Amino acid sequence: MEILRKFLRTDNNPSVLRFPDFDVEVDRKRVKTLRIAVYPGTGRVRVSAPLRATDAAIRAFVISKMDWIRKHLSKVADGIAATESEYVSGETHDLFGEPRRLEIEESAKPRASLRGNAIVLAVPSGSGKTFRKALLDEFYRSELKKILPGMVLRGEEEMGVKTSQWRVRAMKTKWGTCNVRDKRIWLSLELAKKPLRAVEYVVVHELAHLIERGHGPKFKAVMDRFYPDWREVKKGMEGRGG
Repeated sequence: MEILRKFLRTDNNPSVLRFPDFDVEVDRKRVKTLRIAVYPGTGRVRVSAPLRATDAAIRAFVISKMDWIRKHLSKVADGIAATESEYVSGETHDLFGEPRRLEIEESAKPRASLRGNAIVLAVPSGSGKTFRKALLDEFYRSELKKILPGMVLRGEEEMGVKTSQWRVRAMKTKWGTCNVRDKRIWLSLELAKKPLRAVEYVVVHELAHLIERGHGPKFKAVMDRFYPDWREVKKGMEGRGG
């Protein structure tokens, strides 16, 4: 029962279970099995439980579904962020895993830059959300291109492979792709928002495909050799493929 004590603490309201990073609503009713749901739009986590189910049994069930819950909560958070972002002063946008305040300034010459802990977008008067997003995306692209050449080169040297080309592009469902035949890799623009160790993981992952095409045991052995912590990093990036 040690894992229960590690992850949970009780609440005065028996219909709510408290976890370190989310709460779970418990709905006891006439059902035969435990079921869990994450509601899109709100991120509410709810368990339907048999009337006679004990708190300990419900808690153990939730812990067994922890990875699934966090994966779906991440999707909800991503959707909320994409919906609510208006690209105005005061918003928070991550850069390599660090939250940065967005500041908008008027300027006839569009540009994006770092100023202390802020990302500053200098934009023409009357510019809309689409223009500001495009400018921020170009800033992210520029920041990625500052670190990727060194990462790719180190990976090539350590792994004994060589790419013909690598590029950054917008991807909705993947962190990266590898064309094994052409030895070309594409890396997602969204990586600019992730911690550097996550960027490095994706680079190694795509380079590993130049050694082993699939994602089977041989591929995992390559990852174990060149990036031993890859499983831990991957868990924090679930929701996209590679």
